[in-house]
Order: sequence, then C-alpha cells, then structure tokens
Amino acid sequence: MKMHASRSTSNRRGGATLAALVAVMLVFGLCMGILQVTNGVTNRLRASVDHKRAFHLAEAGLAEAYAGIAMAKTGNVGTPEAPAAIGGGMLWVEAEDLGDGLVSLASTAVHGRGRATLGLTVRRPQPVSSSLGLFSNRDLTIKGNTFLDSFNSLNGTYADHVAAGTNNGSIVGTNNNVTVHNGSSVMGDLFYGSDSSVDLKHGSHVDGAVGPRATSATLAPVEVPDVELSPPLEAERNETIVIPPGTVGYESITASRQGEMILTGPLTLVVEDFTIESHGSLTFDDSGGPIEVFVTGEFKLSAGSSATTVSGDPRRISIQVASDDDHAVTLGANAEFYGQIYAPLTSVKILPQFELFGSCVADELDITAQSRLHFDLATSETETQSPPEMFAWQVIDVPDSVASRTSNLYRHLEIDRGSLATPANSHADQELSVTYRDAGGISRTYTGSERAFDWTDVSELTTGTRDGVRFHVPGSSGSGD
Repeated sequence: MKMHASRSTSNRRGGATLAALVAVMLVFGLCMGILQVTNGVTNRLRASVDHKRAFHLAEAGLAEAYAGIAMAKTGNVGTPEAPAAIGGGMLWVEAEDLGDGLVSLASTAVHGRGRATLGLTVRRPQPVSSSLGLFSNRDLTIKGNTFLDSFNSLNGTYADHVAAGTNNGSIVGTNNNVTVHNGSSVMGDLFYGSDSSVDLKHGSHVDGAVGPRATSATLAPVEVPDVELSPPLEAERNETIVIPPGTVGYESITASRQGEMILTGPLTLVVEDFTIESHGSLTFDDSGGPIEVFVTGEFKLSAGSSATTVSGDPRRISIQVASDDDHAVTLGANAEFYGQIYAPLTSVKILPQFELFGSCVADELDITAQSRLHFDLATSETETQSPPEMFAWQVIDVPDSVASRTSNLYRHLEIDRGSLATPANSHADQELSVTYRDAGGISRTYTGSERAFDWTDVSELTTGTRDGVRFHVPGSSGSGD
C-alpha cells in the first residue's frame, strides 16, 4: 500500500513538470512570434525612414545640380563610383544635355537600405547680352593689329586698369569659327562654337583661355517699346537739335554735314533710321539719366562724323537694333564711345576710329584692322540673369545596379565614406578662367582646371568663366562654389 501511494505521487509530479514545460514552450513560442513581428515592424519602419531620407537626399542632389547650372556648371555632381556624402548617406547626379539649352538631371541617393532616384529637366539660363562681352553669332574674324581688352568701370577708369595691369579680363566669343590675325591681341578669354574651330595666326596673342563654348548662346530679339513715331527730324548745316528727356519716337533722325544732334537723358528713343553724316556730330548727354536708343532700321555713324558720351559710364547708354537687314549698323565716327550695342539679327561694322568702351553683341561682328575695343565688366551687372527654368520633376526608377543591392552599398562599392567630398565640392571639373583679387589685395588671373584652383584665396572676384560661359558671384566677392 505504501509503495502504491509513492508511485501515484511521482506520476502527478511528472505530469505537472510536463505541463509546465509545455506552458513554457508555448510562452517561448509566443514571445518569439511577438519578437519576430516586432522586428518586422521595426525593420519596415527603419526601411520607411531610410527611403524617406534617401528621397530627401535625392532632392538635395537636384537642388545642388540646379544651383550649379545657375553658376555655369555642368549639373553633374559626384559619380556612382565616387558619390558625394551628405546627411549620413550619399548621392550623385547625372546630367544629360538634351539640346536647345535643356538638361536632364537624374539624382540618385542612398541612405541605409533606402534608395531613391528623382528626375528634373531644366533649361540653362541664357546669358544676358552684355555679359557676352564682344560677341558674334556668326564667324568672327579679328583683323590685323586689333587690340581687345577690358576694364571695370565700377573699380576705376580704363587708364587705371591699364596702369594696374588688370585690363586682361575681356570676353571675346562666337557661336562659330574664330580667326585672329597677325598683330592682334585678346587680353582675356577667347571662345568659339562647340563644333567649330579657332585659327590663331602667327604673331597673334591671346592672354586668357582659348576653347569651345559649352553651349551656344541664344540672342534674344530686341523688344522695341510701343511709341508713336513723329515725322523725320534733321539737323541741317550749322544747326543743333536737342532731343529732351522723355519717351519719343521718330521716323528718322539725321545730322547733316556740320549739323549736331544732342540726346538728353533720361531718354527712351525709338527711331526707324538714325544717321550721322560725315562732319556731323552726335552727343549722348547722359548726365541727367540713362539713354536707350531703339532702332528698327539702319544705324549709321559715318566715317568723318563724331560722337561723344558725357558721363563715361557704359552702363548708362545702350543702342539696340531690331533690324534684320544686312549691314544695318556702321560705327565709323571719331569717338571714344562708352555704351552697349546690341544687334542680334544684323551685322555691326566697327571702324578703327570708333573706340568702344562697353560691350557689343551682334549676329555678325565685323571688326576692321587696328580697332580698339574695351569690354566693361560692369555692363553685365546692368541686367539680371534669370535662374534656370524647371520642367518635369518626377520620381524615376532607381538604377538596377543600386536597387539590387540591399546590403551596405559602401562595402559593395569599396568606398571609404570618410574620403567622400560634400555635394558642393563634387561638381564635375571644368575649364576655369578668373580674374580676382587675393587675400592681400593683389590682382591675379587663373586659367586651368577648377579642381586645381584654391577658391579660399579669392577675396574679390572680378570676372569668371566656366567652359566659356560667364558666371557671376553676387556681390562680386567670395567663392565661386
């Protein structure tokens, strides 16, 4: 009887242990299930956060590329092999030139397991006409013994720049071929069309960069104010006619032999044909305000005539010719002309006695031998360059080589994250040409690879081009980045 009771007690203890073990296993299984669910939720949340961060990094890449294009950069930021590091992740932007000034941007970003690629199409900003300097849309021929240089009227006179040796920032260019003949000097940069060529004859000299334009410059048409035209106005022999300040228009304006025409600013003048005959004279009195002349026909300052500008500030006088007739502009007056000339649809012929201080942009620029043209860098600040125009922002497919890698992409690409540059320092290298003052106030020039240039040494930027396209740093000081 005693042995039977002991066996019964032992059986009950074994059953309790088994029940407890089953309960523990059930609780353990339940805990593991909850842990797996929790880990799954955590991983999904982490992946969601990574994807959102990658998305925002891709947007940051587009913003960096957009800002670069506004500064005449290519739009390429980093590469898949050497991306830019930012915000705990990395990115790169690939730019494709679509023609007609359009650029397609694809920004890919990686953060943890997150991947994102965003696309944007932008149109490069067209340079303001005066920033093109001395420019011909067609072939440009610089005939013998011509001298082209620069100054900045905001920083002193032309003579001041010559004395200081800072007259070497000129910008001379074309959308087509360029030829520089014997004895001619270009004190600055010379650019030709992207599919064209340059011919520097023996004895010619170019002080700055020589290379193709990154993109062709498009010359906008002249917007002529809507002004009613009065009958023709003529200053006859020994007669002086003064056109007072205001907005006026004439069918034609002529100063005959020994006749004098005076334009008084502030003035907006619209005229079909404007002619100063030999021994006639023209005065731009801009002491009271700027003078804008809009010509729809022919503008002719005949050889033997004279022209005078009062203030000596090229930003205050502009001549804009809307005509598309051949050879509509002739500048043959005896003059030291301070102003801007813009004729996007016709030829401008400059004779050697007409010395230009300012800018001249034309469909065809005919510079005769022994001419002297001085580009005023300050004229490009009289107009505001619009930012790049944006089109077609979209989410696009992540490249297969990136999307297929869910592991650590740094390890896969064998990238040391500490060696990666920031997006601002990851733009594609370009041909840089700058005139600047260093930290000691000394004027200097540099032409070469931008990556080899130390921007920290620049205290004031006078002028700069990237691949032949001028860029401007607000305030004309500081870095170009």
